[in-house]
Amino acid sequence: MNPSDYFLASIDDLRLRAAVQRIAPRFDRLPRHLREIALQLHFTPDHLARHCHLSESTVRKYIDNFYKALDVRNDIDAKVFDRTTVICFAAQYWRMRRQEAQHDADATGW
Repeated sequence: MNPSDYFLASIDDLRLRAAVQRIAPRFDRLPRHLREIALQLHFTPDHLARHCHLSESTVRKYIDNFYKALDVRNDIDAKVFDRTTVICFAAQYWRMRRQEAQHDADATGW
């Protein structure tokens, strides 16, 4: 079992687990600058703005854009969980899956 499988299995709430599984693959479709922000969403927008040398309003605009791009719906996902929570879990799962895929490709020589 891969670490990402353990991570996913550790999410006790089935609704959150399903949202993470549905949303994580969509990170591949995000432009790099949005993905960079999404992967650091566990920080406050103010902290992200300072870290990324952007204005806080730009960071907030990016956050709104990737909620739309990832199709994190208020009516389903955020009714039970904050959208940020769903994105943080999905980002971690996506990152782990990507690292595993890279490791597998390196091991096979691709």
